[in-house]
Amino acid sequence: MQIIAHRGASAFFKENTLKAFQASQAFGINAFETDIQLSKDGHLVLNHNYSLNKKAIKNYSLRELKKFDICTLKELLQILDKRSFLNIEIKNDDNIYPGIEEKLALCLEKNGQTKNPNILISSFYLPSLYKIKKLLPKIKIGRLTKEFDKKEIETLAPYSLNMSYKRITKEIIAFCHKRKSKVFVYTINDLTLFKKLKKDGVDAVFSDNPVLNQTNFFDIGLSL
Repeated sequence: MQIIAHRGASAFFKENTLKAFQASQAFGINAFETDIQLSKDGHLVLNHNYSLNKKAIKNYSLRELKKFDICTLKELLQILDKRSFLNIEIKNDDNIYPGIEEKLALCLEKNGQTKNPNILISSFYLPSLYKIKKLLPKIKIGRLTKEFDKKEIETLAPYSLNMSYKRITKEIIAFCHKRKSKVFVYTINDLTLFKKLKKDGVDAVFSDNPVLNQTNFFDIGLSL
């Protein structure tokens, strides 16, 4: 079972920063997850929450966001090996960012990634996934959801179902596997739970500690 670095090594460094991803790479991790939103001036930026200091991300310019150590998707793509697995979550609930899918497609095109088999684009917002299927037919998609819907899996045929460990069941896992969809579970920072999910047949987990099943992060002596 694969461990995907959730927003980088976010248990130890500020999440979704280049340092968090560089830390993961320093430990030999080759699978990552991040969140994208749009700045006021149209840049794809990495941030999970829709607001920062009670102000919406979409109301900040990139220059303003840089003061908070927020980086762009372009910058992340430039430091990651193209052989690394990258799950990009589109934060677009209720279409808060019209056109974000087109900007993502353009960004991947400019970085030579439109046919990269190691990129997975996921979202809770179903229309975004259908747009991505049209814009980037060679890119894998992941259905992020809180409520499992069999018809969605059958119609969308996602590469993966991404769900919370609090909601995943053996029945859901079996259903997805029967239809050739993998099951990714978030967010796992407990080794006992990790082992249980592995036994249940989960394909990958998102973890703030990407070396959860290896060794103590601080024992290795990372210096960045």
